[in-house]
Amino acid sequence: MKNIKNKISACLIVKNEEKMLPRCLNSLKHLIDELIIVDTGSEDNTVKIAESFGAKIYHHPWENNFTKHRNQSISYATGDWIIYLDADEELNCYHLTKADFKKKLKKQPKILHCLLIKMLDKNNQGRVVSETRMIRMFRNKVGVRFKGIIHETPVYSGKVGFLDIEFFHYGYALPEAQMQAKYKRNSDLLLKRIEANPKDHDAYFYLFQVYSEMKEKQKTIKTGHQCLKLVQEKKLPYIQASFYYSIYHGLASLYRNAQEYEQAHSIIREGLKVLPDEPDLYYDLASIGYFSNQPDLSIEGGQNYLRVVDDFRNNPSKAGTRFIFTTTKNAEITVCFWLIIGLISFDRFQEFLSLWEKYREPMLEKTSFPKIIFDALEKKEAFDALGPVALFLFSRLDKIPVSHHTMIFSFLLFYLSEQTADQNEINSGSGSILESIIAQYFKTINDYNTIPTGDAVILANFFLGKNKGDLFLDLTLAVFNRELAGLLTVIDNKETIVQGYKKIAGKQKKDRKGRVIILSILSICKQLLSSG
Repeated sequence: MKNIKNKISACLIVKNEEKMLPRCLNSLKHLIDELIIVDTGSEDNTVKIAESFGAKIYHHPWENNFTKHRNQSISYATGDWIIYLDADEELNCYHLTKADFKKKLKKQPKILHCLLIKMLDKNNQGRVVSETRMIRMFRNKVGVRFKGIIHETPVYSGKVGFLDIEFFHYGYALPEAQMQAKYKRNSDLLLKRIEANPKDHDAYFYLFQVYSEMKEKQKTIKTGHQCLKLVQEKKLPYIQASFYYSIYHGLASLYRNAQEYEQAHSIIREGLKVLPDEPDLYYDLASIGYFSNQPDLSIEGGQNYLRVVDDFRNNPSKAGTRFIFTTTKNAEITVCFWLIIGLISFDRFQEFLSLWEKYREPMLEKTSFPKIIFDALEKKEAFDALGPVALFLFSRLDKIPVSHHTMIFSFLLFYLSEQTADQNEINSGSGSILESIIAQYFKTINDYNTIPTGDAVILANFFLGKNKGDLFLDLTLAVFNRELAGLLTVIDNKETIVQGYKKIAGKQKKDRKGRVIILSILSICKQLLSSG
């Protein structure tokens, strides 16, 4: 082992981690030359598990000081490089060989003493909820030490680089009772740090996170603002200060969830002065625009988010060391939805259609989004924009909730009937699509009396043109019973039917839908009167 070139040591501190430790060590074992474990008093099978991985194990009683034990662990390392993880973490590097890993390290300039690695936080459902870059690897014998009794921070000299690997953190994917115990332990230790040093901005930052998870609103706000104030007073270099700037997003989310939109807007604007191209803050701006019915904010936030998000994904250094929460595809689809609703509010339908064309397929995964978009367009009577949406949704009925099918069918009856009336070609183009729509519609009908009047009139016109008299009469009866109750008691001849439909035509609004219904009624009357 002494002659190994670019020797890699992995260092962990553990206590009662038998459930999580195997996953962590399995993710490391093929990449390292030495495994150092400092055990702080385990009473389960943690030590046996570590031994099975060939670890060098050192026993130190727990002293309520993570930094002390972290420094103990790295003091035993003999490698040229040290990587440190916790038992609730996992390197996502199963595809790498040790030789590949060492090549990556060999390429690092000598001036770089420490390396940032992407950390992805996972929740109980295994979904990534945030990402950040943290110093987790550094050269041995360059004086790196840790400070802070909890959430220990490396103190180092030299430059910092970035290593293009990632690891998962499962520390917030624990059962509720364990999480509460962890919050209590962490908050107690952090308050001790602040008591010892009231200007400990690190302690305030992590206390902000703890209080946020504990839903302690006022404490969260107070510690968040205190941390930002200290960071500004100390004028930290950007690479250090950026770590704490995720507080802006945290505070904005807190205010938004409490429906305190003015406060949310204020903290977002404050954050954007420091972080002018921050996807999380533009996400927040789009969200408060949507939820507070300020579509101009949804547009501003949404368009800027889409402008910067790919750059953050493709250039990790953009984020510095701060947590980033909203660069996932799921977040992007949500922002796009808020932006779409904003554009519709201002009648910017061409921009909407361009965005819809790009995002319509993934939008289906959010089952409520298409209906909300549909309703917003229909409220605006933006039928030319709604037509392509409805046709697309009809082509993807298997991905649309069944409860939304009738909504799609009903609109397409109007939309395509208008086109066929203009074209006067019921059996080609739009007409053939209309037949398919009607066939699907009729599969959902149990009682003709439940069909809206406008739909029933269009369907009656269609079936009369197809010489399906029974269906025509059934639909006509349903319409007359609802619209002409008591006025026409007998419809035993064509003239009576024409008379009834003309009365219904006179009741229609002079809007676009009303025009389509009237055209269908005129077609019915013409067919009946011309048939002798």
